[in-house]
Amino acid sequence: MEELGCGATSDQASHARVGTALIIEDHPLFCEALAMTLRFALDIRAVEIAATFSEATNWLSQGNEADLILLDLKLPDIDGLEGLVQLKRIAKDVPIIVVSAIADDRIVASVMACGASGYIPKYSPRSVFVDAIGKVWSGGDYAPATYEPQGSKRQLTSDELHATQLLAHLTPQQARVLSLVGLGKLNKQIAHELGITENTVKAHLTAIMRKLNVQNRMQAVLVAQNARFAAILAADGDLGV
Repeated sequence: MEELGCGATSDQASHARVGTALIIEDHPLFCEALAMTLRFALDIRAVEIAATFSEATNWLSQGNEADLILLDLKLPDIDGLEGLVQLKRIAKDVPIIVVSAIADDRIVASVMACGASGYIPKYSPRSVFVDAIGKVWSGGDYAPATYEPQGSKRQLTSDELHATQLLAHLTPQQARVLSLVGLGKLNKQIAHELGITENTVKAHLTAIMRKLNVQNRMQAVLVAQNARFAAILAADGDLGV
């Protein structure tokens, strides 16, 4: 974790917002620009940065608290709605703003349905970030100006939302095991790739099936496929995040 909170002037410090913002983003330049916006345009002195989802959750699990979280949907160790739902479970009532490279109404609708307080396209000008973050910090919500809730071709179905919520109960290692099962890997191959024993893989699979309320690994894979971010998009293909 990287902390950016020591560069404010005395005038900024006297007017600084009380609290901490956590940025979960793996692109250094964008992350640096966002951190500077938080510190100097919004006077948020304490800014923590995590380049991966696991780094962020480890920081939170150590008893650290954030008053605002900015989350990139596509991270090296997790992507799509799974990360958002897991973070909502871990961070409870902390408002989360999703940042993404696109502003498709279908994605915005699904993200907001999963509990995000805001959605900001990465290409937005700084003034939009300042306005959006300020609104969410003050307890409001924010969606792109072009967002039309009724205009999305297909929003998240109840089955897809339920599947995503189930997956949120998996540990990061269990999620990795399930992902490899979905790729057709055998237990022996999964054990080798993750550096664990086959018995440990079997134990993870047992826990996965219990948490997902399924009877076998194929059913578990189907739950994961139903929750994949691509599943909430129209048939014209994955738009990317």
